[in-house]
Amino acid sequence: STISDGTYLISTLKNSNYPLDVTDASSSNEANIQLWSSNKTQAQQFNVSHDSKGYVTFTNVKSGKVLDVRNGTVQNGANVWQYTSNGTKAQKWIVQKNGSAYTITSALNSNYVLDLSEGKVRSGGNIQIYQSNGTDAQKWTFTKFDSMEQKLDELAENNISTISDGTYLISTLKNSNY
Repeated sequence: STISDGTYLISTLKNSNYPLDVTDASSSNEANIQLWSSNKTQAQQFNVSHDSKGYVTFTNVKSGKVLDVRNGTVQNGANVWQYTSNGTKAQKWIVQKNGSAYTITSALNSNYVLDLSEGKVRSGGNIQIYQSNGTDAQKWTFTKFDSMEQKLDELAENNISTISDGTYLISTLKNSNY
């Protein structure tokens, strides 16, 4: 329950204007996950969902593929890419509150977390797993992203009782004859 299901931009704590991004907005397996300057495209939007045990899966909105540790390798610098969901631990994560941000731990090994390679914030900065060291390169923020449809649904729901069902003459404020 640390983070609720929904669609998010997941950014480095070092600069919230740099969220996770699928390279070239690809829909292919093995497309790299990187940081990129925020453009709020679907390549930067991830659906967060929890399984019955509480593990989190991050599914890219554009591709429908999930964050995956390349070949399930547990070592410093193991690359993170997207891949078709297969339910393995390489695709499962544990999100923990860490001060004002979150740490995203790999289900492969509790000592390894999502990490910004070299800790450098730049478009194209690689995402990997690395042994937890508590640096800001391993801390992430989640910004809820609501699509236009979700925003309109919420607006409609919040205004459901604004006007009762019935027949009305609708006119402008300037001239009630029109």
